[in-house]
Amino acid sequence: MEERHRRVLLRQNPQWRDESLDTYEFRRDAYDTIARDLKHRQILAVVGLRRVGKTVLLKQIMGELDGTVPKLNLGYISFDDRDFQRYETADELVNYFLTFSDREKMRYLFLDEIQKIPNWPDLLKTLYDTEKNLKMVISGSSSLEMKGYR
Repeated sequence: MEERHRRVLLRQNPQWRDESLDTYEFRRDAYDTIARDLKHRQILAVVGLRRVGKTVLLKQIMGELDGTVPKLNLGYISFDDRDFQRYETADELVNYFLTFSDREKMRYLFLDEIQKIPNWPDLLKTLYDTEKNLKMVISGSSSLEMKGYR
């Protein structure tokens, strides 16, 4: 993994450095539904227009999990970073998380702006089929680009 990618990933995951996650007090309507569905293995998708609070919602859910699961079992990757928008890089970033997480316990991976990755459904399908104890929550700004991948 490139050093710059590792640094960005560490910056996106303050819990890995024993720092607190930035969350907001205001809860979106979907918060309770997503929090309730975390116990199911299915991939959760948060879809909507840009700037409506999807990233805030993901981080609030992560904040709820912080302290209840090992810090290394809680991962967040934002694909807003242009360098992260290649399939190979995305796969490498996810595998970095998987390498350091405890496979014996539930792991939570939040993938923000997933639609920016080419062939992202293939990546998710492979992870879902091969990784036990992995809950994925994805978000995407363009419902048109995500449509048909439900």
